[in-house]
Amino acid sequence: EATILFSTALILLAFFIFLQPRDYFNWVKKPGREKLDLALLAVFFIALIFFGLLNANADLKTGSEGYYSSGSTWGDLPFHASLITFFTQQVKLEYPIFAGHALGYYFGFDFLSSTLVKGGMELSPSIAAPNALYSALFASVLYLLAVKVSGSKKAGAIALMLVFFTGGIGFLDFFNQANANGFSGLDKIVSARDYSRSPDNGFEWSNIIVDLILPQRSAVIGFTAALAAMLLVILAVEEKKKPGGEKWNKKIVFASLLLGLTPLFHATSAVVGAFICAGILLFERREWLMQFLAPAGLMALPQVSLMLSQAGGFIRFAPGWMFKGDFLGWLWFWVKNAGPLFALALVGMIFLDKMQRKYLAGFGIIFIAANLLVFQPWAYDNTKFLVYALFAA
Repeated sequence: EATILFSTALILLAFFIFLQPRDYFNWVKKPGREKLDLALLAVFFIALIFFGLLNANADLKTGSEGYYSSGSTWGDLPFHASLITFFTQQVKLEYPIFAGHALGYYFGFDFLSSTLVKGGMELSPSIAAPNALYSALFASVLYLLAVKVSGSKKAGAIALMLVFFTGGIGFLDFFNQANANGFSGLDKIVSARDYSRSPDNGFEWSNIIVDLILPQRSAVIGFTAALAAMLLVILAVEEKKKPGGEKWNKKIVFASLLLGLTPLFHATSAVVGAFICAGILLFERREWLMQFLAPAGLMALPQVSLMLSQAGGFIRFAPGWMFKGDFLGWLWFWVKNAGPLFALALVGMIFLDKMQRKYLAGFGIIFIAANLLVFQPWAYDNTKFLVYALFAA
């Protein structure tokens, strides 16, 4: 039931965004709403094709000796595949690879794939198809949010490129190795190790597609829900206030329901989305705060309680995240890991107006918190929080 409700919510969101341009696109500062319509459609279909081809080749593929996967999916995909096939046999909240151990992982997206398998779809497309669809929705919502906050369609396009195709400066080590070998035997140098993520050299941050979208498939549905909720809240607070103040707003309620349905799909995004949306409302429309928090809280609390009761406590103090050293060393750690984007984001903060600072303040708090506390059993998984700083940057 949760899967059906969540999917319906996203379909309704797409309906509101695509079919009511007068309501949703009149916030563009420059004329030419029709161009935004076309740009949005282009973003969706280009992303759908791109992620469709990417998932078709990186996820499970049938070969002569069984299933194959590529790149960064080899580690996480067996777990997701085991959950999917497990749910086709029985709906039981335990780890299929740890018999008898209660399931503390958000399983919603894998359960969705299991319903596709149960309906007759092969395992491989049951993983690749939802991944591609929600990745395209994520790209579309990210584009809309970037256009809304910046007031520029060009900035929206640049934001997509920066989010999907940037990473740290670990690639420089690859060129050093290649140069030392006279740029011969590149295939061996490439396959020798992962240059983008090399903990021994202080490189922990890789690329969102490689480290989150492909291997941690639930991330795309969480990103979509969280950013869509933020977009709805921003649209609501910027609507012209009626005399006496509007006491009820459908966008706020819809954003709340969207996040309330998210924890079993991606708990991290539910928490981050709720925090940032609540912060915006606290600054701008406090009278709407309870109508946002109440539905989301009532729907999310049982889901979060279920996962925490089965996963146990793991939040701990860890200043610097994966870096151990002084403050200047930590700054250099992020310069190496975020690349030029880190410096550009710091400079860009100077040019933000008052409203943009309010919208992005929550992202900065999340970044600071994730550099002080580890919110995951495995410290590296704090990237699920830190990635929201990438969106803001």
